[in-house]
Amino acid sequence: MNADLFNSLPEDLQTIVREAFTEAEDDGFKRTEENQDANLKKLEEKGVELVHSTPEQLAEVNRINQEVVWPKLNEMGIATQDAIDQIQAVAK
Repeated sequence: MNADLFNSLPEDLQTIVREAFTEAEDDGFKRTEENQDANLKKLEEKGVELVHSTPEQLAEVNRINQEVVWPKLNEMGIATQDAIDQIQAVAK
């Protein structure tokens, strides 16, 4: 649904749409986690060695993303500063 159509709906219908999207999103995240766990188990059963990042390594990747990648995406017009700000707010 595009923004124009959504904004043309009465408030009660907007609320219903928001709730439906939230429910679908939550279900999608749940299914993704379930599938990921099953897929990782299959990989391990096939002898694939999984290497898990440490919190320090993840923090370094996050730092590089914020300092190098996101500004470059903004410069290239791929991600707006507003989108980057929203991602950073969620990441904190």
